[in-house]
Amino acid sequence: MPNGEGLPPEIIDAIAVSNAKSIGEQPAILANLALANQIANTNLSQQNAISNQQAMFQLQMATLSKCVEVILGTDASSSKAVQQMKEFQAFFSQIMAQLSAVANGTQKPAPNGGTRNGGSKSRAKKSTRRR
Repeated sequence: MPNGEGLPPEIIDAIAVSNAKSIGEQPAILANLALANQIANTNLSQQNAISNQQAMFQLQMATLSKCVEVILGTDASSSKAVQQMKEFQAFFSQIMAQLSAVANGTQKPAPNGGTRNGGSKSRAKKSTRRR
């Protein structure tokens, strides 16, 4: 240290330049962080939409397979076959209408993944399994 007066002027100038550079870069760094946050949120939103779409597709396929099972399982020679088919048609058209309403966003799904009619969650899961 010359003359005992503190830091040399070169060091003071170097510190001032470094501080000015840090302050000048801060808005760009914050903008990059904001952009990264926005990209991450968009990615999560898209993953959530795909997950919901896949869940609806699986539910629709399970419903359709159950319809086919019921139709093929009905004995055409039975005297009650026509009545059974009418009842099944009414029931399955009601289910498909509810699925469409949930898929279009006009109706919210049942809370906690359960059924709206008070049934248990385990029964709702069992009905979607393939046999």
